[in-house]
Amino acid sequence: MRRSGGGRYCGVLCLLALVFCLGLGSVLVSEAQQSGLQSCYVDGVTITTIASCVSLLQGTTTGTQFGGVITTSFPEHIQTLPWDPGLFTGTLQVGKAPIAHGSLNTCTVSALNCWLTEVPIIIGSGMSIAGSGKVPGTGSGANPNFAEGTAIMPGSSFPIPLGAPTNPTLTCLVGTGGTLMGGKTYQIAFVEVNNLDTNSSSTALLVPGLSAESSPTGVLCNATTCASNNCVITGSAPATLNATGTIPAQDYRVFASIANGPAGSETLQVPGQGMTCTGTPHVDTNYGCQLGSNTFTITSITTGGDHPNVVDLSNPLVVEIGPVVGSNTSSPPTAHNEGFWARLENLTLALPGTAVANDPNVVFWNPSDQENSGMSFVGITGQVASTTPAETGAWIYIGPHAPNSFVSISRATPTRPAARSTA
Repeated sequence: MRRSGGGRYCGVLCLLALVFCLGLGSVLVSEAQQSGLQSCYVDGVTITTIASCVSLLQGTTTGTQFGGVITTSFPEHIQTLPWDPGLFTGTLQVGKAPIAHGSLNTCTVSALNCWLTEVPIIIGSGMSIAGSGKVPGTGSGANPNFAEGTAIMPGSSFPIPLGAPTNPTLTCLVGTGGTLMGGKTYQIAFVEVNNLDTNSSSTALLVPGLSAESSPTGVLCNATTCASNNCVITGSAPATLNATGTIPAQDYRVFASIANGPAGSETLQVPGQGMTCTGTPHVDTNYGCQLGSNTFTITSITTGGDHPNVVDLSNPLVVEIGPVVGSNTSSPPTAHNEGFWARLENLTLALPGTAVANDPNVVFWNPSDQENSGMSFVGITGQVASTTPAETGAWIYIGPHAPNSFVSISRATPTRPAARSTA
């Protein structure tokens, strides 16, 4: 009887303790919404998502950067980016799944043993994502054990790469402000731009993704018509790529060679510097022109800018990117995204062992982050989307403005070499 009574007594105390803890949790949540916290734990009950923790850490302050530590061991099916990459500068600690969902050798929506994402993961300046260890075997034909570490995988609805645009009709003719020379051929190519940031509340940072380059078109300026070297090249915007997709193209970039320059020598042309275009760009505010019923006109060739990217960068799995620095009015233009202390470490980026059309074309992309940005102790496995030819896809792509960044990986399936842009 004493034992039974003690059990009843303990039960009452435990119940009261539970009520107290839940009430305290509600108070903490309420206070967090007012003032922000320094850390947040996804417990799977009161706080069930990374996005909820981001909201609690941010509190009622909007439009300014905020940090904090988010800890989670509850895998999620990510369908929109849970944070604003221009504002969140904290750390996301991603652990192992606490319980098995179906077989530990698989990760699907119904057996969620990894972080399954349908959108690119964007790491802004100052943010870091740290896992609990690599998951061997993913994508290599061997059976992985997701209980061994942390994996981020693309889901079945991950966006397809944009591919390459089709060049519109291009014309060389006499035009106001024209300086192009008669009897000369100019190579013209295009890259389309989408918005990789799927966080609907993002306002602080635009994250342009880049399609593959179109095949250059040689445009001859007639020797007689342009005898006074007063011609321009004009055309309409190329047709929109993936217009009905998750992250469709919205803007486009124009690349052009100098007179009689060979195909492949095109450099970036800058709106306001020898080129005009109608419409206002949505994402690429430094170098883009708006797609749709718009036109562009090249009056003179801007030299010294970047060459087109050598792979399709419109659906990377992970991107490290910071705010825009530099100027697009300088000669040559220097505006580019530049971030610091953006890090990814101690996990696996896992693609399927057999490539499918909507696999990421690049697994990890660092356009221009530097100063201790990069990734370390990261495993990369599987096949990227573009399997033929091999040059069109890459596990890693480091942009031309990323000095002092670092990469440390382990490979399970040598399907793609790392690529560094020569732009």
